[in-house]
Amino acid sequence: MSEITGPSVLPMLSGEQKRRAVIRRVGKLALGVGAFGAIFFLAGELCLRIVFWEGESFGARTGPIVQRLERDFKFNRFDGPSRGPEPSGPKHPKGTRILIQGDSITWGQGVRNEEQLYSSQLLTRLRGTNEPVDMAVLARSGREIDGHLQQLKKWGHELQPDVIIYQWYINDMELEKEYRPQTSRLWRHLFFHSVLLKSSYLWFFLDFSLDTLLPSATLSYESYISSQFKEGSASWSLFERYFSDWAMSAKELTPHVIVALYPHLSLKDGAPPAIRPEIVDIHTRMLSLCKTNNIVCVDLSTSLTKFDDARAVRVTAFDNHPSAEVHRMMAEALYEVVRRGIVKVPS
Repeated sequence: MSEITGPSVLPMLSGEQKRRAVIRRVGKLALGVGAFGAIFFLAGELCLRIVFWEGESFGARTGPIVQRLERDFKFNRFDGPSRGPEPSGPKHPKGTRILIQGDSITWGQGVRNEEQLYSSQLLTRLRGTNEPVDMAVLARSGREIDGHLQQLKKWGHELQPDVIIYQWYINDMELEKEYRPQTSRLWRHLFFHSVLLKSSYLWFFLDFSLDTLLPSATLSYESYISSQFKEGSASWSLFERYFSDWAMSAKELTPHVIVALYPHLSLKDGAPPAIRPEIVDIHTRMLSLCKTNNIVCVDLSTSLTKFDDARAVRVTAFDNHPSAEVHRMMAEALYEVVRRGIVKVPS
């Protein structure tokens, strides 16, 4: 028995012990790395929950930090949910009713207080008149021209507006979003990505930061939009038809129709904002389209490019939507147009 178990079995036991020792070391290393990763993740999560205690806006993205910001937002009764003033009752027989349509700019992406929205500020100024004025805002993030037309047909006759204001932005043209360039990010294919993106401040912030910092393999948004909507293209012609239909529907309700043209800007820290060069042609065509449809157009680029620093235009460091100061400027610009006889207001 000793000859069988001695020299032949001991080396086997020694090899088994070595394998177990290696497994133990790897296990300890994995546990250490896992523990360190968990501590790092929890510490980062805690820090960001403190930093963004009141929430923050990150453009068109939705996530826990954004939800924290929007938790106390008030919405009106119109589809969206829409944000902004609404009539408190039937239209006053001798009053003036303003109907405003728009996207995330009118909705007030990133603007914490409803009183700071340009719609609210415009209403406050107009209520300095001797006649009753009320307002209905139909605003929803991401709504394009077809959605605005649908909403106008749904609510227009019920609201009976005296003035219609449509806040336009360049992505209102995108009726066929399948053409928009998409960037694939490897980490978004992880099985836990969607769960953490909805619940973790840290994961949401990392996703945003990496997506912003890493180069895109696709066309820039500006290159895509200028190419897709060239004059005479199918996409531009489709938008023209929808816009003309919207204009006709609006003028059936009231002769006082205004388009507030919000430009697509280049926003570089320390430099004045300017219309992106690739977009100038589309901006010019929109001015012509308003003229063709006999609609008053308020070109907001005139006021926006007067800012000395683009940082004053952004609502946050992470979001290019207009700041509360820009909303104030928009209200002033629209007030000046409305006061030219549409509504009697003091000089």
